[in-house]
Amino acid sequence: MKKNYYKRGIGYVFLNAKFYEKLGIGKKEESVIITAIQTIAMAIMFYILLVLAFSL
Repeated sequence: MKKNYYKRGIGYVFLNAKFYEKLGIGKKEESVIITAIQTIAMAIMFYILLVLAFSL
């Protein structure tokens, strides 16, 4: 399962993190790690968008 996450990319984690939280599958620690990855990825994407906006 975890290998598929990395193969399909961050977007796959984005979509499935909330889905898995709703179902309550897996440990709470794993969902916390997924949400941490989500927030970090969102921050990076936001930063990249800002850099692109100001560079243009």
